[in-house]
Amino acid sequence: MNSTTPSHGYRIKEAPLGSPRPFRVVCIGAGYSGLLLSIIVSQKMQEENLEYQVYEMNGDLGGKWLVNRYPGCQCDTPAHIYSYSFCPNPHWSSYYATAPSIHHYLKATAAKYDCERYVKYKHKVTSAVWNEESGQWYLKILDMAKGIVFGDRCNVLVNATGFLQPYVDCSSYGTPKWPNINGMNRFKGQLVHSALWDESVQVADKNVAMIGIGSSGVQILPEVAKEAKTITLFARSPTWITSPPSRPSPSSNQIVDEDNNYPASAQLSFETNPDSLLAHRRDLANERNGTFKASGGGRSPRSEAQEACRKSMERRLQIETSEKGRRIAQRLIPNFSVGCRRVTPSKDFLEALLDDKVDCVFMDPPLNQAEAGLGTSIKTFTELGIMLERPEDKGGKEELHFDVVICATGYEASYIPSFNLVGRDGVTLSEKWSGGHKGGGSDPESYLGTTVSGFPNYFSFLGPNSPVANGGLVQAIQAQGMYIHKCVRKLQTQGIKSMEVKWDVMDEYNEHTQAYLRGSMWTEECRSWYKREGNGEEGKVIGIYPGSAFHFVEMMRHPRWEDYKFDYSSSDVGGGQNRRLSRLNRFTFMGNGFTRREDRGESIGDTCVTSFDEYWGLMELPWIYE
Repeated sequence: MNSTTPSHGYRIKEAPLGSPRPFRVVCIGAGYSGLLLSIIVSQKMQEENLEYQVYEMNGDLGGKWLVNRYPGCQCDTPAHIYSYSFCPNPHWSSYYATAPSIHHYLKATAAKYDCERYVKYKHKVTSAVWNEESGQWYLKILDMAKGIVFGDRCNVLVNATGFLQPYVDCSSYGTPKWPNINGMNRFKGQLVHSALWDESVQVADKNVAMIGIGSSGVQILPEVAKEAKTITLFARSPTWITSPPSRPSPSSNQIVDEDNNYPASAQLSFETNPDSLLAHRRDLANERNGTFKASGGGRSPRSEAQEACRKSMERRLQIETSEKGRRIAQRLIPNFSVGCRRVTPSKDFLEALLDDKVDCVFMDPPLNQAEAGLGTSIKTFTELGIMLERPEDKGGKEELHFDVVICATGYEASYIPSFNLVGRDGVTLSEKWSGGHKGGGSDPESYLGTTVSGFPNYFSFLGPNSPVANGGLVQAIQAQGMYIHKCVRKLQTQGIKSMEVKWDVMDEYNEHTQAYLRGSMWTEECRSWYKREGNGEEGKVIGIYPGSAFHFVEMMRHPRWEDYKFDYSSSDVGGGQNRRLSRLNRFTFMGNGFTRREDRGESIGDTCVTSFDEYWGLMELPWIYE
């Protein structure tokens, strides 16, 4: 008897090739990444039997550009390439966009594509557990407005919360990185973290302390210095401060004014002449990605760049005429390569350090309770301020009084989701990335920064070793969005219950990644969140992709399906009273022998072409199941 007859349990699915089955996707987060995925759904998957839901714990979209409210907050990537490639904004007013202007851009983009209809605000995912039998993620969500917890299920779970998680409710959903200093609860003045900026904080005519000189600290200090009575800056590590903007081409000298702003005439030109805007954006992208190439992918010494940055900082610190500037330069200018830790552009930070009201205290050794007593360090907070501890020959203990203390010490960059994620065999991702399970290590690892072994149908944006310092970040987000879309379509249209990157594939991928990064500038002796331990060559690099942003885009363009393990499920065939369960067969998706276009009465069109290029485009580009 023929094996396709009902007596053998297999039946033909009476539907065209690749008909999409009912499918549910849940996305966590509505920042740049979550919005990008929502745009893809709205434009390409709206009519495709797909349910799509975004849960966002904040009251609006925007991610860190909603939450970060500290003075001077802006992006350190040029605004015109910190935009979606398909949705340029001719009206960026600054070379580096401010947080409010970025949030406004995201809101306008969401409105353009009608994406907020997918979002439930003030909804926090607290756990996600993989169910092997159903091939779904079982979620628990807290409705923060009503104070109730409810469940949800999805075939695919997408984590779009980012690698740095500046959430408003940090007590329960990811925390900022507070300095490791005793007694913070003793301080009677105002204590604020840059990630949780309290807009009621008043610094006018106050004595202010600021701990940290990362990106947020570099942006905050010049703004606070305009109003404060005094500022004492506590710094633990040298850092490169560059002069913005980095000119992408000679024409930019005519586009950006001396204050790094786009004048109204330039904005009007971009609006009325889209080609000029496109050319400017291409110049910026090439310059941004060219920096990575010029460094040999981070593996070639950049002595010229280092010397140029050194001279620039020395000039701005006026070391020829200022004793204070010379003292600051000795401690602030690094010996490590430009890019070992994230470079921060600023037009006024170095200048602010020379202000008489600003004092710089460099920790020696860096802030660390275990190393106290070896040099200048913060011993503890007191009711009135901060107790410094120095060796006896340098003055011993000294209490400094402050009205306000600002902790600009960044975020925890552990990559571990702030919700409990439980994969196959009951293993949590936090366990896997803490060395608690076979196949996991003490460090976060992923495949292409997007998928993780043991966690089927789970995708993330900007996971470990994503191109966060390799070129355009939004470019990388868009590549991941398209990759996730292709995976969802494959799962939905080919009767696949689950897909999971193979253990050996992920191991070999990370072996290549670490081999590439070994000996690179990111492994030099510098404190950086790019590294797991944050300091020294022993810190494994978990924040850098082994290639350029363009390289990443090419890797993401065509998924290597052979790198995944696919589990197939039995399929429903027929319809109505004829609906029956077919025996598992991975080719059930082939259906009734026709395509969806034929089913709609349309022509495929691949037999009537006028050139080889047209033929090639028809066969190479379209989604074959449309």
